[in-house]
Amino acid sequence: MYTCLVEEQNDQEAFFQVYWSRAEHLGEAIDLILSAARLNGLTNPIVRECDPYDINNLERDVEPNIESEVFWSTSKHFFPPEPVFNLPVGIISSCIEGEHDIDELEAGYTEQLEEGLITIEINAEESRLFNLYKNIVSLYSYYKVFWYVLHYRSFSR
Repeated sequence: MYTCLVEEQNDQEAFFQVYWSRAEHLGEAIDLILSAARLNGLTNPIVRECDPYDINNLERDVEPNIESEVFWSTSKHFFPPEPVFNLPVGIISSCIEGEHDIDELEAGYTEQLEEGLITIEINAEESRLFNLYKNIVSLYSYYKVFWYVLHYRSFSR
């Protein structure tokens, strides 16, 4: 089970609301929660924080009920609409791990070598993806076979 803090912010109002999801992994939980938030009328839900969750710690009133695949707090925490820093694609904060400085977040990559196979994983802003792809292809032009998998999720407005 996972819990996520979902933000909704538009010209009329801005608020946070807590959602929970019964899911096998974090990505599935985020998808289920965003779908439920949209069905609840949120026009631009953004997941701001996520963590694994022990259902025994639940101390709030929820809808539709605690047995549902996705459920949410009956309360919303409103605040004045304001500019918000959007984290890079693929990064979500954790309540459990505490505060992190924005300067700690940066685009990066990892490279893994395994039996003649090189795997490069890149975390970058959407606007940089095409140029990064083009540069990788030109840097490793000696490859006979080249596969790529692109995971994309937009959390921006």
